[in-house]
Amino acid sequence: MDALYLLSYGGNTQTIPKRHPRCKLKLKQKTARQIITFLILKERTPLKMNMEVKMQAKLLSVKNICKTFIAKGRVLDGLDLTVESGTIQALIGVNGVGKSTLCKIIIGLYQADSGTISLFGQMEKEALQIARQQIAYQGSDLLNQALTVRQNLDLVCQLQRIDKANWSELASYFDIITHLDTNVNKLSKGIKQRILLIMTFMADKALYILDEPFINLDAISTHKLIELIKKRQLEKQQSFIICSHNLYLLNQLADNFAFLQHGKIKQNLNRNELNNLSNMTFQLSTTNNKEALSLLSKLPDLRNLRFDDEEGITFNCATKLDYVKLNKLLYTNNVYIEKLGQDKLSIDQYVYELNKEV
Repeated sequence: MDALYLLSYGGNTQTIPKRHPRCKLKLKQKTARQIITFLILKERTPLKMNMEVKMQAKLLSVKNICKTFIAKGRVLDGLDLTVESGTIQALIGVNGVGKSTLCKIIIGLYQADSGTISLFGQMEKEALQIARQQIAYQGSDLLNQALTVRQNLDLVCQLQRIDKANWSELASYFDIITHLDTNVNKLSKGIKQRILLIMTFMADKALYILDEPFINLDAISTHKLIELIKKRQLEKQQSFIICSHNLYLLNQLADNFAFLQHGKIKQNLNRNELNNLSNMTFQLSTTNNKEALSLLSKLPDLRNLRFDDEEGITFNCATKLDYVKLNKLLYTNNVYIEKLGQDKLSIDQYVYELNKEV
């Protein structure tokens, strides 16, 4: 049984026989692991490359995914996520919560300990691997620092078997034409990030997974990236999963916002739900704030209850606040509302409050 080398760039994969001449790339890139990841598959025959992916309403379904690392421990713990076709899904969470791990499991670079993945309706191992050809992945370690920008871009075209002209328009769009013949290791982080984005978008795919795409970008490049994503979604109905700490930018793009915490999706909200939820911060003043605080702690939809001598009682509400129920609870215990107001809470503050919860 011959081993097959699986060339993987950006989640776009193809199998090459062990003795195929293109496998010489392995020797050339032996010390430059950033450009290609080689995996060994024990298969008798190469996977078919001409499968037509049928667009479905449910583009991706991840169920009960678990992943443990020896050094890090349990990173993903029964995670569930569904991404609809033609939508932009944001993944939000603190460092180390498992966003990148989840992305690499989806594209096949990591194998989950347990759980299932359905991509374009495909779940079986071989069919799933073929479906992954319709994913483009932008990570942070895919550049060969020893090659020029042009060589990096041409190599990706060679691996994906696409016309080298595909990257020229994007190179102009992201303003790197003057850097094409410069070695990558001599470029700034911002220019390197633009190159990674060109590599990602040079081929049309059904799903793009972008891991911190805005990092190191200046304001102009950030605006161009946002416009490109919006254009691809609108004109080509392409889908996106975006991991980023820049919640301001995510709020301009995403249709859905998944918050990761303790290895699971704590909440997955659409834009309206997020904006409504993040604004549900209330200030309450009563005739007996100490007693009111104790009573409110019994209501399951209220969280982040706190008391301040100047502000009184403040809390967040996971659903629309039931004023009648609140007033009845306090009134029947001889506590009377003096003032009840609502303050706006930014999405950043909402994420902070969410991660303060045990």
